[in-house]
Amino acid sequence: MPPNNRYATLLILLSVLVSLVLGIKAPQLAASTGSFVDPLILALVFLLFFELRFLPVVRAARHWRFLSIAWIANFILIPTIGWGVASLFLSGQPLFFTGLLIYFMAPCTDWFLGFTRIAGGNTALGSVLVPINLISQLLLFPVYLSIFASAQANVDLSGAAGSLWQWFILPFITAIAGHQILSRILPSSAFSRLMNLSGILIPCTLSALVACIFSANVATILSHLSTFALILGAVFSFSSSPTISASF
Repeated sequence: MPPNNRYATLLILLSVLVSLVLGIKAPQLAASTGSFVDPLILALVFLLFFELRFLPVVRAARHWRFLSIAWIANFILIPTIGWGVASLFLSGQPLFFTGLLIYFMAPCTDWFLGFTRIAGGNTALGSVLVPINLISQLLLFPVYLSIFASAQANVDLSGAAGSLWQWFILPFITAIAGHQILSRILPSSAFSRLMNLSGILIPCTLSALVACIFSANVATILSHLSTFALILGAVFSFSSSPTISASF
């Protein structure tokens, strides 16, 4: 991992600690930070797409084998594993069980590209997966609830289209257009500094987003500490399952 990415990881961990302290010492202020989550997600997605070059994204879209494997893993293998883990830890608590199940069955979408970028992953390929994952999880959501949680839900196709526009298409078009225009009108040295600034802002924005998510939910966590411990164990088991499987 590059040195700057190590600093980004430390910054995220620090943001979690600060948000927990804020949630304990100033719960009302912490709860209000939830209103910043959506704007921060949009800002992060814009910065991530602004860094991308358009041609690598086009080339990444041709990797049909990888995209197919990723889809099977995200929407067949992982939901099955998630159901097993959720059943093991929270079978006697239907509300928490369903919530954990939804978390496991919703693959990473736009703002998780921030973690991909910090880890040195292929953000161009990840950006191609975003609309595929978003559309698939919205359409399969009622199917999963019916099969795994014995619950019924309807699909709002207009809502799905709106989500795709707001969280992917609009920031993607705006960022790519901004990149192309500014790269042509600015001197190369100025545009290079702008790109460097974008790279610095990405981990800062991601850390702020993580802090807002945690601080806005500290009160809920504290009121359900025993269940939260079970959820942490379930998430750890779920996250470790690919590594454990690969060792056999």
